[in-house]
Amino acid sequence: MIEPIEILRLFLTDSLLKTITDNTNEYATQKLAEEKRSGGRQWEEVVLEDISRWLGIVLYMGVHSSPSVADYWKHDGLNPAHPIAQFMSQTRFEQIKRYFHVSSPKLELVTPTGR
Repeated sequence: MIEPIEILRLFLTDSLLKTITDNTNEYATQKLAEEKRSGGRQWEEVVLEDISRWLGIVLYMGVHSSPSVADYWKHDGLNPAHPIAQFMSQTRFEQIKRYFHVSSPKLELVTPTGR
């Protein structure tokens, strides 16, 4: 019997995940250079494992719906304990979400000509 992860890996190949990793790092670098602000959180480049975990958390969130992203990391006894906190902090999750980029940030936006 084939496992669900094996089916997913047919679509999310290492090559694709590497492209997403590279584009996310490139976009973060580009945006941080444009903002030229001091302070705030320091960007730590993502690696393939970070992107894989981040995508896994997004899929988990699609199955286990909560009112807010912060609820997945709460340990207050009122919310269910979600295992994703073992794999990535909320801060890191949100930082990757901010800069996540599938396509190359170098590509220019092409708009269709008006009719």
